[in-house]
Amino acid sequence: MRSFQMAKRIVKQLLHYRRTLALLFIAPLFVLFILYNVLGSSIGKPRVETSGLPAALSDALAKETDAGAAKSLSAAMKDLKDRKTDAVITYDNDQITVSVEGSEPSVTAAVKKAVATAVSSYTRTHAEETAQQQIAQQKQTIEQKLRQQLKAFQSSLQLQMQQRQNEAQQQLRLQIGRQLTTMQASAAQAVEAQMKQAVQEQLQQALKDTEAQQQQAAEQQLTAWQKATQQSVAMQLKNYSMTVRQAATAYLQQNGVGGKIPAFQMPAFEMPSVNPPKITAPAVQLPSIALPDVKLPAMQAPAIQMPSVTLSDTTLPAIDLPETSISFSMPDITYAYVNGSDTMTTFDAIAGMMMGFFIFFFVFLIAGVSFLRERISGTLERLLATPIRRIEIVMGYFLGFGVFVLVQTVLIQLFMVYALHISLKGSFMLVLLTNVLLASSSLALGTLLSAFARNELQLFQFIPIVIVPQVLFCGIFNLRGAPLWVVALSKIFPLTYGADALTGVAIRGAGLAGISADLLVLAGFTVLFLLLNARALRKYRRF
Repeated sequence: MRSFQMAKRIVKQLLHYRRTLALLFIAPLFVLFILYNVLGSSIGKPRVETSGLPAALSDALAKETDAGAAKSLSAAMKDLKDRKTDAVITYDNDQITVSVEGSEPSVTAAVKKAVATAVSSYTRTHAEETAQQQIAQQKQTIEQKLRQQLKAFQSSLQLQMQQRQNEAQQQLRLQIGRQLTTMQASAAQAVEAQMKQAVQEQLQQALKDTEAQQQQAAEQQLTAWQKATQQSVAMQLKNYSMTVRQAATAYLQQNGVGGKIPAFQMPAFEMPSVNPPKITAPAVQLPSIALPDVKLPAMQAPAIQMPSVTLSDTTLPAIDLPETSISFSMPDITYAYVNGSDTMTTFDAIAGMMMGFFIFFFVFLIAGVSFLRERISGTLERLLATPIRRIEIVMGYFLGFGVFVLVQTVLIQLFMVYALHISLKGSFMLVLLTNVLLASSSLALGTLLSAFARNELQLFQFIPIVIVPQVLFCGIFNLRGAPLWVVALSKIFPLTYGADALTGVAIRGAGLAGISADLLVLAGFTVLFLLLNARALRKYRRF
């Protein structure tokens, strides 16, 4: 029963501290939400620049990375050092060289995974292409040998065929000659009989035509003769009549008989009718037509051409090669690191960031708890009752705690560098300067937040909200694929700039000029937190 009474009192006491309850319930949800967005995102495809890669390897790499051709190797390496690209990939004589920046383990791992996947895909494709090429070459070699053998076989076959063709031509010519002689004799007999009949018919017809023509000519000539004879006789009779009359007149005159002489009429003369003779064609005896009299055309055997066998007439069968051993060279992958090395462990890669985190975390706890106790014990109120200005009080606490913070920072750095042997490429003093500025901002932040806590429990509840997000945002987890609000939120935490500066010096070997921007931001955070802390003391005293 007493236990229940005590539990009741504790519940009422916690309910009285609303800020504590809010941090108790909201802080875990806030941290889980950030973890979900940071760890649930990926960096996506790494950015790479390539030089001299085969087309097949470039295609395979383009599927796994955001690849682009390098303008020049020197320009690509400069982009790699400036972290504008994640890797530079070159190819020479089956040797793949992958140059990585090396300061971000997640990016390096993504590049290695993408390159391994692309090379594996390229190797399979290259192996298939090589196998096909070798099979094609072997097939071509076999086909050439078969063609040579086939050509020799065809030459021998053509020679044998030519011999057989010559023999066949001789035999055909002899047989055709015999048949032609027989055919010529038969044709001569047939022609002789046909010619006799044809000539006889033509001669008989010609004789009939001649007989009719001669008969017609004789009748025409006889008719013309008769007409001419009649005219000649009539003329002669007329002349004769005149002559007789003249002679009679002269006779009468001579005999003393005068007077008119009587008319003298000649007796009529009638020409006899003459019939033309009958013309008959004499019988014609046809001459005998013998074979020598008939000139038959010469009959020659046609030229005999045997078909020739050539290479185009013979096709090679499809060749199925048996199982053969295929050999091809596997490309070797070599990784070159601009910063770090292949033997660098994960701890070496994040050692600088972890050093900054531990310094920031422990300084935050020491400063916050110490300043809180100063306020709870009443020391701060008594100081505020004096004429000392608030900024002087803040600076006093800052410098007083700063001595111990400086010692703690040096011890942590010495232990990690010389005891744990973390990789330190740059200057030891630059690392120390960065850690001191980071510790200063943590000290100022711790004293600032302690002003809003009533006890140690409330101060510790600031850790999930202030410290844990800084661990997630400082660079241990790559934020390239995270939402934009996460990337923007990471810019308001001091540890982001401190971790970037420590990584730049420890792994990249950056100088003061390379980290000066980060150092200025850390110094700015320190000044800002000190001024806000001095302003927060107004609730304790107003000037």
